[in-house]
Amino acid sequence: MVVATKIELYGDNSAGDVMPFTVSSSVAIPKGTLMQLSASPRTIAASSTYGQVFVGVATAEKDSADTSTQLGVWTNGVFKMTASGSINDGDTVILSTAANTVEASNACTDRRLIVGTAFNDAASSLVVVRVLK
Repeated sequence: MVVATKIELYGDNSAGDVMPFTVSSSVAIPKGTLMQLSASPRTIAASSTYGQVFVGVATAEKDSADTSTQLGVWTNGVFKMTASGSINDGDTVILSTAANTVEASNACTDRRLIVGTAFNDAASSLVVVRVLK
């Protein structure tokens, strides 16, 4: 799974425009995990690789031992995440074909797959990305 570090949130009250989704009660999800749409209606799971429909960043940790089935995701903010390959300031960022990372893909036209826009050149395998879903 791709786990990001929150830098700044935007939207109403700078709260990141949180959206609620359904998750499996038996999975563990760290705070900051990039989440993908996994089933209908509005069910999400941790993102891990290219081709998954990105919906946002987990706002809290989800413990596999609890019985909760709801989790909020931030849809509006800036996050630091692990990069794969060369990413330049302004590049479109998507989930990578290399597991648990993001990569540049300025040719991507499917907005469902876009994680955000790079706010810096990737350095030391890290990139700052503006997420807006």
